[in-house]
Amino acid sequence: MRKLSWSNKKCVVCGEVIIRKPTYSQKMWKTAKYCSKKCWSVRGKIVKKKCENCGNEFSLPAHLMKLGQKREKRGCSRVCSYALTSAQNSYMWKGVRAKYERFRDALGNTNLYRNWKKDIKIRDGNRCVNCGKSEKHLHVHHIYPLAKIIEDEGWSMDRWTELYHSPNSRLWDRKNGVTICSDCHYSLISYALQSKGFSPK
Repeated sequence: MRKLSWSNKKCVVCGEVIIRKPTYSQKMWKTAKYCSKKCWSVRGKIVKKKCENCGNEFSLPAHLMKLGQKREKRGCSRVCSYALTSAQNSYMWKGVRAKYERFRDALGNTNLYRNWKKDIKIRDGNRCVNCGKSEKHLHVHHIYPLAKIIEDEGWSMDRWTELYHSPNSRLWDRKNGVTICSDCHYSLISYALQSKGFSPK
């Protein structure tokens, strides 16, 4: 006998999870699209909305507009939708980093930067400040991101020689660095330290 599929389904109108009732047969569950009578009643209702990119008004059936969801339709066309979710408009946008990559790579190979990391590891007892683990390859994480420091202070390859004559730069501030293991670093726990205002003892 074939097993019933109890996997969760989402309402095509509001996006809420549809609760499968014991009275639902396999056929009824397969065709279920709405979580309630309210959503069923607006299934074919035409909804009008203003495009957030170009300002033109467009209309779609309610179940295609996906009302109430975080990923609600915001653009009248694919071009507008792409413009609203690409580059700096994307929720994953972290700023222009390409111009900083060369500087960051060069910075990591300097004795000054290596000594900065070494001092922080010694201060933290060569242990992860989050889980207390001690391992061979520990990371030094910037509480205030390195990319932001480079951007704020305007560092570039053209100003490379100035780097060694600026002891007051935030780049060399030992309070801005913490020792952390690779597991905590890659699991993004380290980024939570910044939001908590973590400062080493």
